[in-house]
Amino acid sequence: MPNFIRRKIYRPTEVKATDRNPTPVTTMTIPYIKDTSETNSLILQPCNINIAHKPTTTLQHLLTNVKDRAEPNNKQGAVYKIKCSDCKVSYISVTGKNLNTRLKEHKRATRNGDASNHIAVHRQQTNHSIDWDSAQSLTCTTNYF
Repeated sequence: MPNFIRRKIYRPTEVKATDRNPTPVTTMTIPYIKDTSETNSLILQPCNINIAHKPTTTLQHLLTNVKDRAEPNNKQGAVYKIKCSDCKVSYISVTGKNLNTRLKEHKRATRNGDASNHIAVHRQQTNHSIDWDSAQSLTCTTNYF
């Protein structure tokens, strides 16, 4: 709580003609919470801190969205699924890269016969074809580490 207060403090100094020792009057802007607004005023009033409330959501925040949503294949942290064309085997994995980049790596590994790639190993052992067109991003996650 002290860090929150320190970050929100704006400290103009007001000097009244009758005061010999100027006291700083501080204004703090905090989000409006219905049940705690009066309590916050009572707690911070002895410290010469005025409170200004601001809404958490504004019309500008609700109406302006300048970014286009990224396609699922272009989002990083994809959980994806690749199917085999000849059997019911599916490969599901997660990557910190976007799906298109990871698919290129799988295709290269399959073409080169990379023994550390599970899709390439399945292709070598069974001589099945991989259905690259049906590869899909199941979801995206930010906790892929």
